[in-house]
Amino acid sequence: MFEGQSRKAGQYIASLYDTFMSLQATQNPLWIDYCSALLRISLKESSCHQRLWQYLLDPTGTEQAKMTYLKYADEINRQLALHFADLSPILARSVETSPLVLTIWNDFLDYMFSHPELNDEKNAFLNALTKDYSVLEAIVNSLDRDQVTMTITIWKRIVALNPRILRVSLTDAFVGYFFKVFQSFFERDTETKESLTLPVMSEAFPILPIFLSYPGPRTAEFEGVFSKAILNLMPMSSSEYERGSTKFKDYIAAIDLLMKALVVSSSISLFKTLMGIAVRESNHPHMEQMQQSISSFALKLPRSKFLEITGYCFDEFIKRNHSDEHRRNIVHQILLPILKIVPPLSVTEFFVQHIVRIVGVIKQDQPRHTDVEIRRDFIERECCYDLIHVLYMRLPSDSVNSKDSKIVDAFMGGKSTNGKELTVDVFRTANAAKFKQDTNPLSPEATALREDFKRAAYNALAAAILCTQRKEDFFRQFLFRDAEAKKEFVWENIVDLMTNYHFEQVLSGPLVKTRLSDLRSKSLNPNKTYNSKFRYMSSQYLRDSSLSQSVGVLDESNVYTDTDEDPGQDESISSEQESLSDTIDPSKTSDAKGNEKQGAVEHTLELDAINSNPCMKMILLIIKELHTSITPPPKEMAREESSMPSWMKDIHRKLTNPNTALNIRLFLAKVIINMPEAFEMYAHSWIRPMMRLVLEGESYGEAMNYFVQDLCVLIVLWGESVKLTDTYDDRVLLLNFLSYLMKHCHHEQRQYLVNNIDLIKGVFENWSNIAIIPTVIIYNNFKNFKDEKKNLTGIQLLGIVLTHDSPPFYKGPEIDLGKLTEDEYYEALVRNIGSPFKQ
Repeated sequence: MFEGQSRKAGQYIASLYDTFMSLQATQNPLWIDYCSALLRISLKESSCHQRLWQYLLDPTGTEQAKMTYLKYADEINRQLALHFADLSPILARSVETSPLVLTIWNDFLDYMFSHPELNDEKNAFLNALTKDYSVLEAIVNSLDRDQVTMTITIWKRIVALNPRILRVSLTDAFVGYFFKVFQSFFERDTETKESLTLPVMSEAFPILPIFLSYPGPRTAEFEGVFSKAILNLMPMSSSEYERGSTKFKDYIAAIDLLMKALVVSSSISLFKTLMGIAVRESNHPHMEQMQQSISSFALKLPRSKFLEITGYCFDEFIKRNHSDEHRRNIVHQILLPILKIVPPLSVTEFFVQHIVRIVGVIKQDQPRHTDVEIRRDFIERECCYDLIHVLYMRLPSDSVNSKDSKIVDAFMGGKSTNGKELTVDVFRTANAAKFKQDTNPLSPEATALREDFKRAAYNALAAAILCTQRKEDFFRQFLFRDAEAKKEFVWENIVDLMTNYHFEQVLSGPLVKTRLSDLRSKSLNPNKTYNSKFRYMSSQYLRDSSLSQSVGVLDESNVYTDTDEDPGQDESISSEQESLSDTIDPSKTSDAKGNEKQGAVEHTLELDAINSNPCMKMILLIIKELHTSITPPPKEMAREESSMPSWMKDIHRKLTNPNTALNIRLFLAKVIINMPEAFEMYAHSWIRPMMRLVLEGESYGEAMNYFVQDLCVLIVLWGESVKLTDTYDDRVLLLNFLSYLMKHCHHEQRQYLVNNIDLIKGVFENWSNIAIIPTVIIYNNFKNFKDEKKNLTGIQLLGIVLTHDSPPFYKGPEIDLGKLTEDEYYEALVRNIGSPFKQ
């Protein structure tokens, strides 16, 4: 009886399928829904499956079959997933005869990915696929080499359905095949001997982590093939591609995908491959982004793997198998950024393993007969001093300067007596290194490397002192004071004396009024108040003139992992391999000590030609510590130079010495500009040398360059508390200072002009009572018959003079009027009264 009923049910379902086939061409939405229901019911019968797929795969009716498939794709794809094991042989046989197979296959994979609610169907399909991948193999074999992007797309779609596809595969044969095809993307074609282009190969990068993280010998073989392909395909230098070109964009996009894969996969082999690319050039245009990814990668690693990658970096640096430039880049571009961001415990473990070799390189006595040997020696020592600098910047004193220090114990081979041996050694060698001179002439390249080496030694010494010492004498003796008797000069050895600076007049930062207001709010002077009682000529004159022109302001794919966790999360690790990323944000310095030492300086430091000196940040950190903790400033404004702390006297002595090179004076002035709060309470001693440095402005750039403006802002600000005296020297200095500012005040663009005028207003508000008016300069600014814009500048300057009750035509003995008479002066002034100052 049941057999009869089953037969009748089958016949009934078959009739439903026949009804579907007779109606399926309809375009009426209601009838389409009805047909979909008929198909859904009929496909529960296996015979209907066979009939449907015979119809769809019939090469004589491809177009009609395609329309049927697309119209009822939801039902067909769902049932294909559930019955893939049964349908696989039919599909595999039809790949060569039916062009619709590839269309259905790709659409089916997309459908399954876009419908995550079909989890049972997806699992059924993937289980069947890993048991019998004949359809997949047939499709791949049917594609030509120039259709490899289609194969890559199919691999990505399968991985997208389950990134753990290799780990959950029901057969090892599928794993081998899946690896084999993916590996072929990075191998040369057996016939043409050509590799895929970088853009095409890059399409496979998003699923790299699936293969790199799979355990087993297949992975090791793949890593070798992949590394060779990437290193051969990537250019030796990004400069081989023109910036902005398609090739350059493809190259950067490929690097970004590889970096994402690195972070997701935590693959040591991929790290080594990418390091080989990153160190090929010293100024890679994408280096900052690459370092961010490498740091994120390092933070995810368990400590054993962290020590493996950092040990690999250091070993590759120590070996002389690579060019000296590449070895230097390994340290500067890879190893140092990693050590600056990982937790202190990891830093400690690194130096426990390598401190002996690091100091050994610093103290090495290598032959230096050729220029190559000399340059190599400087590079090796510089890099090791950079590592010492990180050591003392990242770790507390107890970790580097005590009997309990594991690093000192490793350095001394377990024979430490007081725990200070390493620091004493660093003091001695670094102090000698920063004064190192060569008796024989050096090539320009070697000379530049020697300067870098000296700066690295200075920074290492400064970091060691900052970490371990609290007495001013240590800071002063090693970092600020010249030993003239020994001809050991600090600044001459760390400042670039050869560069001719040419700074421009730019307005990349806040205007003078804003900067003055900001600095006043941060002033340490308890008696400082500011409330100008003066009212100047309305700036409406400037707005109505043609000077009101505006100044333009130039505005400066998923990667899959086969872990159960989020790509950004760490895998769980044992207590012996504690993750480095616990509580660590890769975008920030990872410990409070690093924040305290670095954060306060870096966010305010503009990277210009002087600030780019590697010693600048370290000097500012040192001064910050001296200023806040060791030699805090007085509560009242100091009036005498003798009130300055000793370290500051050394800087002052150097800045005011007429024999000091201009570049050194600019460097020291930049230190003051960068950290004015440390010098403010001693402003009586700094105002005058800063004014004199302004007067030399044209020797280091445009007359009102941004360096001059920075100095002037501080001069005006501090001048509110520092009163120049009514003496010949001070009045002449002020006259020269005002003359310089007024002479170079005019500018075609309004913002620059307003900036310059605001500085002059500030000078008058501070010292108008002793000011000598530069009559001729003001006259030269408003005497012009054809340049009304410049005349306007002169009128503004005269307005400032009159506002402060100074004579408009000053003819005292201090002024050389030349042939200018008072009548000429006022005649030119009267001519301007009738001018509308407009164009």
